[in-house]
Amino acid sequence: MSEAPASGHGAPPPAVQDGAEPGGHPFVGRVAELAELENLAADVATSGRARLVLLSGAAGAGKTALARTLTRHLEIGGWTTAWGASPEVRGAPAAWPWTQIREQLTTTGHPPDGGHAPGAGQESGTGHKLAAGHVPAAGFVSATRDVRGSGRGPGAGSASAAMAARFRRHRAVVADLAAVAGRGRPLLLVFDDLHWADEDTLALLTTLATDLGPAPVLILGTYRSTEISAGLADALGRAARTEPARLYLGGLTEPQVHELVQAVTGREVDDADARKIHARSAGNPFFVRELTRLWGSEGDAALRTAVPAGVRDVIRHRLTGLTETARTHLRQAAVLGQDVDLGVLIPLAGDEEQVLESVESALLAGFLVERDADRLRFAHALVHETLYDDVTRARRARWHARAAEIVERIRPTDVETIAHHCVRAEGRADPARTARHTRAAARRAERGSAPREAARLWRVTLTALDRMPAARPTATGAATPAFLPGPADRLDAGDAPGGRVAGGGAEGRAGGGGASPERMEAIMGLVRALAVIGESSESRRYRAEAVD
Repeated sequence: MSEAPASGHGAPPPAVQDGAEPGGHPFVGRVAELAELENLAADVATSGRARLVLLSGAAGAGKTALARTLTRHLEIGGWTTAWGASPEVRGAPAAWPWTQIREQLTTTGHPPDGGHAPGAGQESGTGHKLAAGHVPAAGFVSATRDVRGSGRGPGAGSASAAMAARFRRHRAVVADLAAVAGRGRPLLLVFDDLHWADEDTLALLTTLATDLGPAPVLILGTYRSTEISAGLADALGRAARTEPARLYLGGLTEPQVHELVQAVTGREVDDADARKIHARSAGNPFFVRELTRLWGSEGDAALRTAVPAGVRDVIRHRLTGLTETARTHLRQAAVLGQDVDLGVLIPLAGDEEQVLESVESALLAGFLVERDADRLRFAHALVHETLYDDVTRARRARWHARAAEIVERIRPTDVETIAHHCVRAEGRADPARTARHTRAAARRAERGSAPREAARLWRVTLTALDRMPAARPTATGAATPAFLPGPADRLDAGDAPGGRVAGGGAEGRAGGGGASPERMEAIMGLVRALAVIGESSESRRYRAEAVD
């Protein structure tokens, strides 16, 4: 059959063949790195001692693909493997990757707590409940009591109790994982996307690296080298004394790009065309795949014309193939996060049938993958980030405010997600709603031994309280509550004084007897959190405000 030439070499532009699995792509060009990881695994199995490996690189470099390939190889070799990934958006329970790892180990017949099923609430040998998603009662807040008059300074008791609770909890995890690895099969644990990890996950990672000792466990952590948070930097510093193996994934070479393009297209590719793709992509595997898709749909012109360098522009160009309605729905989905709940997206967009049509076209175009009938995920974080950044701040704030209302209605106890959207709404969200949910989320952060997150949320709570109108006194002289207790307040009842949020305003901002109970609670919560993270001077300043 004759084919019309589409290039100077007589070959038509290739047709792109996507992998059969969601997010699955050809694994190309990391032979040396894979061999190094397999050698490290062999050393762990032979020596019987745990080892930490840190795998870094830019977004789209192929860190997760390499980790998954190693996982498959080691499973074939008789290893027990488990995987946990840190979510990009705030709102997941503390140490979510550990919950995922524990559930996988239990599902595959290797329960890390002596056989108890996730959610059973059984206790480990150290006496701490390790059920999936369970936060021990001896967390940050329950061990925190008012230290006024103790002579030890603000937050001293909080710091000691919180750190002790975390220490005991993590020691229980270490003991359980050592037991799993001692059942005759070495163990691989993957902590993916550490650049999004919370404090508890990072603390657990360093505890495993330092304390597992004589146990055949390979711990693999991946993170973006361009997005190292302060918490991750601290964790990497603590882990350095264990002398972890470090691998960095740079760009693919020109021959490797050639191989990847051929794997994506399923046909032979001319050297000159592969060279153009390599030059435009700098060897980033994600960029290579995106350019190859564009080449497949638009021909050689896509490699020559003024498509600006950078993956954002490639994604934006591909988005033009969707209808304006579909692009709007994708931007609304991006506001919801990397993971998208159709139960939130549909009321946010307003038309179920149109949303489903948009989802179908986005799935076909490779922007989204399906997790189940109600949940979607962006195929790559860069797709999500590009869409989110392309929404104007004015529209973004209003969508976040609306998302907070929707989540509050359908999942009223999901305070972390509601608080996240209220904060991102930049003042468009009702200040009473913001204060109520950031307060509840701050309490949970304290219980989960995440003082930095708690401090951030207490600050937001104070800001929201200051935006509220002053409470109006009733005929009896008592302040009128700005709103009645919500489900989150009832759920957290007893964690802190009060179940309502009164108005802020000048009266609420006054110190001493003029401060509202809710503002006093937020100030003292911030005092505790700042003391725990070592911000003593700021902690003393807020404490002085509370007692003046």
